[in-house]
Amino acid sequence: ISERLGLPTVLENDANLMALGLRREHPDVGSFVFVKIATGIGAGIVVAGRLHTGVAGLAGEIGHIPVRSGGDRQCSCGNRGCLADQAAVPALLRKLSSGGRSIGDLAELQALVTSGDGEAVAALRSAGRDIGEALVGVVTAIAPEVLILGGRLTQLGDHLTTGVRESLTRHALPALSSRIRVTTTTKHRTAGLRGGAELAFDHLLA
Repeated sequence: ISERLGLPTVLENDANLMALGLRREHPDVGSFVFVKIATGIGAGIVVAGRLHTGVAGLAGEIGHIPVRSGGDRQCSCGNRGCLADQAAVPALLRKLSSGGRSIGDLAELQALVTSGDGEAVAALRSAGRDIGEALVGVVTAIAPEVLILGGRLTQLGDHLTTGVRESLTRHALPALSSRIRVTTTTKHRTAGLRGGAELAFDHLLA
């Protein structure tokens, strides 16, 4: 890309950029995990105020952590039972498209949730539990002050967030789960743009 444009180029994962941008919304928080739930599930991890990307930038690929509900289902990554194949948007639409009905997009899912459809609400709560299960190891290793959930699924009521809290309460250390604040954001896209700008300036001024 740099050769094509004739300009310096820096590339970064979208969840990481969003986490970078969200630092300004939480200036007094040293460590937090931002989880984006969309067509896949990824996390941006900030530790001691700095983005942690890990080896080859692969830190935060929580969508490929196996969860119990995943069973032996094959994932596109080559492993089985991965979180994203149970709790990302395509997985939820697939699960709800049964028994003669077809749920084609998030707008249709939102309509079901708004109308109080029990199956749709239960699917969101279950997805939240799966996400929380996958995050237990992450939060135990990092002990973040805040867990931020983003993506349109988090705006369909508090069902998904409640499921995340349930798993953390059940499986994480009580002394830890009782201290972690679980919240949501609607500003992840703006935060991503802000994070991209910060990354570009860091590169130019290094």
